[in-house]
Amino acid sequence: MAAPLVSAGEDRKVLRNVVVPPFDPKDYVTPLASFRTYVKDKKDDTLFVVKGLPRDGRVRLGALDAFNGTNYNMDPNGSGNFSKVGDAKSINTLADTSGVVPTNDYSISINVEDYQGFFVPGGRKTTGISFDQSGSAAAAGLYFNPGTDTAVTTRGLSRGDSYTVQVSDPAKLEHGQLTQYDFARISLPDPLEVPPVVGSQANDLSADAPTAIDRVRQIEAHFQKTGAFSNGLVSEGQLPSVSGHGSARMRSLLTAKQMLGDDEQYAVAMSLMLRHLGIPSRVVMGFYPEPTSPENGAGEVKITGKDVHAWVEVAFERVGWVSFDPTPPKDNIPIPPDPENKSKPKPQVLQPPPPPQEPADLPPDSSPDALDADQKKNNPWLFWGALLGALGVVAVPLVILALPLLLIALLKARRRKSRFRDGHPAQRVGGGWNEVVSLATDLGAAVDTRSTRRESAVVLAEAFPATQGTTTMLARRADASIFGAGEPTEEAVREYWTMVDGSLKEMTSTMGFWKRQQARFSPRSLLADARTAMNSGKVFRLQRPNRQGPDQQ
Repeated sequence: MAAPLVSAGEDRKVLRNVVVPPFDPKDYVTPLASFRTYVKDKKDDTLFVVKGLPRDGRVRLGALDAFNGTNYNMDPNGSGNFSKVGDAKSINTLADTSGVVPTNDYSISINVEDYQGFFVPGGRKTTGISFDQSGSAAAAGLYFNPGTDTAVTTRGLSRGDSYTVQVSDPAKLEHGQLTQYDFARISLPDPLEVPPVVGSQANDLSADAPTAIDRVRQIEAHFQKTGAFSNGLVSEGQLPSVSGHGSARMRSLLTAKQMLGDDEQYAVAMSLMLRHLGIPSRVVMGFYPEPTSPENGAGEVKITGKDVHAWVEVAFERVGWVSFDPTPPKDNIPIPPDPENKSKPKPQVLQPPPPPQEPADLPPDSSPDALDADQKKNNPWLFWGALLGALGVVAVPLVILALPLLLIALLKARRRKSRFRDGHPAQRVGGGWNEVVSLATDLGAAVDTRSTRRESAVVLAEAFPATQGTTTMLARRADASIFGAGEPTEEAVREYWTMVDGSLKEMTSTMGFWKRQQARFSPRSLLADARTAMNSGKVFRLQRPNRQGPDQQ
């Protein structure tokens, strides 16, 4: 006789008490849904203390890759899967460090204070987590997703928990360096219930982008420049801004006369636009101090609720995930509409009757003719003619002042066209380098026209540190095209000029509007070209007699 499957007795074991169900990130509320909670309710609360965070470093909370029309969340079949971490001291075997980008390896220690949640704050590329407490409950329930660099503990974090995170942070590549890479081929879940306005605006913003990275940059710049910032803190003088990032919120953001929101809305909007274009992207939520804050780069940083941020990551071949920040600056505040002027009725006061007026004696034929009055009333030129005349008087000096600026802009446009189209291919590559030097000259850089390209690249790197890698590469490629064997192809010339345009954008990206306009209409580079041309002519005249024979002297 077969034994029963479950025998009676006090020490009975039930299967459901032994088998642990697989981890599903959908069981946990997306951290992005709590974005405004940190901003409003915990803005001054110390969530945790970080030691060892480098300058401009970020503490990562979670990467989100699935949009369901209501929330941006993590999909178990998205960018990697969550796996149970048996040994909490090391997760090196789970981290993917392949790629061509050098890394900066460091470690950060985190002491939890007011932060409560299941998502474990970590680094950009986590290679190890070690909890300080022996037998920590948070360590016992630790899961890690190497594809999104996201750690979750099913036991939750609470005050007093402390741990160390080993980080391998990839170096930041400049715009010009990213132009040589295409987007990675990654399978991500299709976004659901995306408003049509997302796709239409994405197509318009990226229509004229010359390279893959430019499609991303143009969408990022659109939000940075045309969007307005508000966390909805009306008590601090901000305009009302609705929280959330669902389909309805995205529709209202993109169809409003003035886009208004914070990191939550702008990061989701940019990511959905990129996904519409087939670009692999995701939204990341985390914390970091403001770049101008004295805590940026400090040895110990107290992370508060106001340090919460969200940004976008895009996957590139052989590079990995690269961060982009579409949120406009906090000083991009919309001007509220003027309140309607409401008339205030004045109290009625009984006025004395006016004294009688004696009739005025008019000279003969001085009374107005009724016909002439009607003709003046029906003749619009009596009003518009005077107005146009006054505007013309005001416009004349403005036109006179604007003529030199228009002439400078015209000469620079013709110079750029000539450098790009005229001459043999090697000469046109050299013209691209001259375009970089001209902009640097207009921005105030002291570039010696007698220096070599590589010497000039050193000067440009000191004046514009953000473009150091790009300018050095442009100078070397120009020398190789001009002094090397053979002529560069037309495709190589166009590619070189594409990198030139990327370098020009990098040089002006950190400057204000008026600084860019000052450089645009500055005549410094034109004067430098004129001096170079004059000096070349003098050298020619001085050397010409030496090439003649004695009988020609």
